[in-house]
Amino acid sequence: MHLSRYIKTYPCRENPSSLLLFSTRRLSKILVPCSVMKAIEAGTLSPRDEQTLSRLGFLVSDPDAERREMLDALAEINRHGDKGHVMAVMNLDCNLACRYCFEGNRKGEYYMSPETADLLVDFVAENYLQSGKNVNIDFYCGEP
Repeated sequence: MHLSRYIKTYPCRENPSSLLLFSTRRLSKILVPCSVMKAIEAGTLSPRDEQTLSRLGFLVSDPDAERREMLDALAEINRHGDKGHVMAVMNLDCNLACRYCFEGNRKGEYYMSPETADLLVDFVAENYLQSGKNVNIDFYCGEP
């Protein structure tokens, strides 16, 4: 069994020997001892823990199948929708160090290239505008 790619892991302040796992795919959460994560990585997880974590969506038998399933679900939603939503990340350049920032160590001087911007325009035109769909585009970038 493998960890789902749709899991966020957070330290537990109240219990430093535990981790909070959140599945963005299944919207499930569980508090587990750090030893459980080590057992997953080592392949020594107990059958009972494996069954529980699988049922909640934290463990999957085939990560590629899980990814295909999610891509298929998103494609199905997009086929039936009449409106599109696009978030264009223009850059990750930020001069702040907010504690709550989800960007973490991914911040830096990363800017969308003109070629990528052209690809974005082509994507929006082909996937939304040509089929008569409305599209909302949010532009995201680092703090000024």
